[in-house]
Amino acid sequence: MLLRFLLLLVPLSCGGCSILDVLGITNGTLHLPLPFSGRSFPDEYNSMEDDRGLAGLRVELSGAIERTFTAEDFPVAPFSVPGRGRVFVEVSLLFNGEPRASGPIAGGQAQWVLEPDRKWTLEFRRSEYPPAPYIPDHPPDQPPDERTEFCSWPTCREYWGFEIAPRFRNYDEEALWMVLQSDVRCPEGEVCF
Repeated sequence: MLLRFLLLLVPLSCGGCSILDVLGITNGTLHLPLPFSGRSFPDEYNSMEDDRGLAGLRVELSGAIERTFTAEDFPVAPFSVPGRGRVFVEVSLLFNGEPRASGPIAGGQAQWVLEPDRKWTLEFRRSEYPPAPYIPDHPPDQPPDERTEFCSWPTCREYWGFEIAPRFRNYDEEALWMVLQSDVRCPEGEVCF
């Protein structure tokens, strides 16, 4: 009887919540923010409308999450994701509206394992460097499409760099970057940053 009473109250008290949130059983969320627009490097083009930037970005999530987003959908507000399973990401960058490019001008695949009660953020940038601080340098002979690394700070889980077709780059070192971040769980009695 008490459970039925709680179920009736859920729609009244929590319009954007699920019954699992109300009962304290949370899985996690995933957020896809707009790319950082302040140009920390003069050659970055992160515009979702400018073809020199991310106008043709397409992100397809499969596995534990089945969703597809295009540049027009960004920013994507945090949405619920399962606490278990594997997420497969396929990223492509198309030259928006121009027939001179057949197929993607950049793209790649990545994956990660979900964990309970995590707030995930997936960020994108078109630049020489990924959208995150403290990225270790890559050897100069390592091609961008092989740049899959674990990060060196607590909120960053992993990042990937995908090569952009040479004739569509704004400069030689430019790549399409994807960074996966999640909230930090700090063990009791320790200080985390």
